[in-house]
Amino acid sequence: MDPVSAKLEAELQAKLAKQEKDNKEPVDLKPIASWDFENDAVDAIGGVEGELKGTARLDGGALVVDGGGAFFSEPFDRNLRAKTLEALVQLDTLQQRAGGAMTVQDLSGGAFDSIVFAERRSNEWMAGSSGFRRTADFGAPGDTEAAERPVRIIIAYEEDGTIRGYRDGKPLGKYKKELQPYSPGQ
Repeated sequence: MDPVSAKLEAELQAKLAKQEKDNKEPVDLKPIASWDFENDAVDAIGGVEGELKGTARLDGGALVVDGGGAFFSEPFDRNLRAKTLEALVQLDTLQQRAGGAMTVQDLSGGAFDSIVFAERRSNEWMAGSSGFRRTADFGAPGDTEAAERPVRIIIAYEEDGTIRGYRDGKPLGKYKKELQPYSPGQ
């Protein structure tokens, strides 16, 4: 794990441990899936298989999508509500618009939450969602480096509806919306 991810994980674990102590409700801090795309499209934690579609391909330990491809995993076997999406992303160009770097969606595609680049405002990362129901601008400065090097984007959806964004460990902003639940297998 790189230093930025390790620091973010330690901070999140400390915050959730305090919350757990205060609320007396256990919180599972373990990731449920992680793809590094080093050798294949299989999740390193639970073995959830994925499928490369269209022009998507693995290249040098990275998933490469060029607008004509995507990666889809099998459905998860658990409820998802509070969640954290994290992706290490390098763009071809900062002129790209409305691309989802990582998305959780129901099987119909009608409900989704996503890490999105430049959908509403140029060069800005955001928490994209179906019908913009869980979307608001973080108000952070635009990204000027994502076409030159990989950047780590994290969108955290907390149980109370708080949605926080981070870029390379630095806060992009936060706001509150009603969370979208996802059922097991859906």
